[in-house]
Amino acid sequence: MEQCHLDIYGTLELEQTNLISSTLYNLKPFGSTGSDVESLSSYILRLANAHCVSTPKLTNNIMLPSFEEKYQLFKLSTIINGFNNLTVHSVHVLEKLTCRDDLQKLTLINFRNVLSGTFLLKRHREWCPLCMQNMKIPYDKLIWNITAYEVCPSHLIKLESNCPNCGKGQTVIPANGKNGYCQHCNCWLGRNEHDTSLSDIDDESIYKSTEIESILEYFFNKDPIDKKHLINSLRKIDRYLSEHVNVKGFFEGEVGLARNAFNRYCKGKGSPTIEHLVALSSRLNVSLINMLIEYGVKPSLETDQLLPKNRKYNEEYDYERVKQYLITALNSNRYVTIYEITEEFGMNPTTLDTNFPSLMNEIRIQNQRLQKRIRSARAYNHKKDYAKVKKYLEALLHSNEFIPISNIHKELGMNSRTLANKFPDLLNKIRMKNKRLRENASVKRDPGEIRYRPAIDKKYVGRTLQNYLNLIEDKPIYLIRISQEIGISHESIKRHFPEIVALIHKKNREVLDIKKNKRKQELRQTIEEMIENGVYPSLNKLHDRLGYSVSLEFAEVRKNILKEFGIKRFI
Repeated sequence: MEQCHLDIYGTLELEQTNLISSTLYNLKPFGSTGSDVESLSSYILRLANAHCVSTPKLTNNIMLPSFEEKYQLFKLSTIINGFNNLTVHSVHVLEKLTCRDDLQKLTLINFRNVLSGTFLLKRHREWCPLCMQNMKIPYDKLIWNITAYEVCPSHLIKLESNCPNCGKGQTVIPANGKNGYCQHCNCWLGRNEHDTSLSDIDDESIYKSTEIESILEYFFNKDPIDKKHLINSLRKIDRYLSEHVNVKGFFEGEVGLARNAFNRYCKGKGSPTIEHLVALSSRLNVSLINMLIEYGVKPSLETDQLLPKNRKYNEEYDYERVKQYLITALNSNRYVTIYEITEEFGMNPTTLDTNFPSLMNEIRIQNQRLQKRIRSARAYNHKKDYAKVKKYLEALLHSNEFIPISNIHKELGMNSRTLANKFPDLLNKIRMKNKRLRENASVKRDPGEIRYRPAIDKKYVGRTLQNYLNLIEDKPIYLIRISQEIGISHESIKRHFPEIVALIHKKNREVLDIKKNKRKQELRQTIEEMIENGVYPSLNKLHDRLGYSVSLEFAEVRKNILKEFGIKRFI
């Protein structure tokens, strides 16, 4: 057998390399821009599908053991795309498990310093069916989870939240399912054509969605936003509004924000919601980007938006005029109230006292003197008026008129105690006479006569009640208000129209129940966000967050929510 002669090569020395393996697949997130980037909830769902496990198994068995704090992760999935502590911990754990360093961009952590988490994210999944149809691999965009984002600006259609096949809603992270498909019937959620026309979409919704897209694009892959830029922008807006409009009326009417809350934001206390920032941006023609980076913030209002402005005191121009007004009031020997002066110049009493202390003190002294004179002139003088008052009471006693004792007090300018002390016998006789007149009037009245009950136009009243019934939508309309407006007592309405009254009561109860359930949902969401941010939801803190006090009924709801989270402290 022939032997094969093989070439002999030298030894090859390999360098030792540190290979790093990830616990979970190193999936790359979809989306290269802020408006198209994938949401963290969508990424978690893709990870679960890639490992052929359900989402609860991935979150509870793999992610949760790595958390420093214990969370009910799957239950709190609705807020995982935001910027709370749960989001921060989830990003840190997933980056560690997948060996990636770019998962923070799948959340809104960059906006943590400038936005409020209240009503920031939706409680369910929404999507644009045309965007979904155009994706090679379907996923949920981060921007679809923002509450204020209601319209897709690219296709000018509203986002959908229900499956077109079974009509059911979709949770943010379904237990079993995959992106782009219904979690209930596995139907494809994208489509080529849509039924929503452009006329169904208002310009305000398009503007909100466009502005939200712009800030996500601008701050994509950048450091978190510095809050001082937003504070300075809000202060510029506040100065502009103070010079041009009635600020309180503007905020409450145009923005839906309390003036005191905006003042707190200008001081760096708390953060505005994205809805309020978009409303300010729209009304004042300032883009959200410029507002957040404090660049080119030049607010302007349309002429029809200008509201009547309350004049404020300007010391430079009004000092002499105010001083002259006070001197004139002092010399006129007329009762001039402080309120009248403040309304005349748009100044508060503190400003008046600071700039004109001596004149204000003299006016107050003069007012006290005039008020004392008026009271003494009005007061009853026993020695002077005894005979006249006695004569007046005797004339009432012998007359056939029914005059209540309260009317006698007003007529004579005497209080009841003075009158009773000076003329007890006459007053008792007048009371007896009044009682007799009432009894005689009741006997003489025809039994068939309905006193003080005018004839009721039943067709008109029935039609009016039906109109009020149809008007009950967002808030109840009570029967006492209806009776006052149509001029018929509510007892008469209940007697003649029992069926419509019952329907009004029923609809009022339904409206109140809807409002109550909405309050409960709002309370639950706020408590969950506070717990995830490490803040104990006490009643006082809930009052500050919600803007209204928590009643006893909702306090019980709060206690039950805290029990769900294993919190036993109910202060």
